[in-house]
Amino acid sequence: MSFGTIMVLALIVIIGWLCWYLWLAGRARQSEEVVVALTPERALDVASLQFPGLRWKEASGSAHLNKKARVLIGSATSQSRDAGGLGPTISVIVEPTETGSTLVGVWMSAWITQLGIPYAVGLAQRQKKKIIRALMAADSPSAESRSAQ
Repeated sequence: MSFGTIMVLALIVIIGWLCWYLWLAGRARQSEEVVVALTPERALDVASLQFPGLRWKEASGSAHLNKKARVLIGSATSQSRDAGGLGPTISVIVEPTETGSTLVGVWMSAWITQLGIPYAVGLAQRQKKKIIRALMAADSPSAESRSAQ
């Protein structure tokens, strides 16, 4: 393979990765919503249990639950970014519905960008999915029988 062919293939891979990352960044910024048959307090408890350990810290925001990921990318840069790293902030709101269920919304509410590209969007997307899966599991009939035992 010639040097020119290798460079073209490398350029295609880089452009493909950039397109995928920008698509993932768009998905991470979208709000995910689920309606569960839990009380708002229980839904908020289930969501807050999905932020374990020292990886997440409290963040300011208008939602019921706001957590910022501690992601360190380069010591000088991360220290200048609120000493909490460059991670995104995940926010959760819970609202009772007229039917007695609870609407839960989860989204990436804040992020740090460089050249217009947000950091750690994969982490944000995984965390959103983790929260939604935990809420749906807590809402399932089998989860209710497990908690009653």
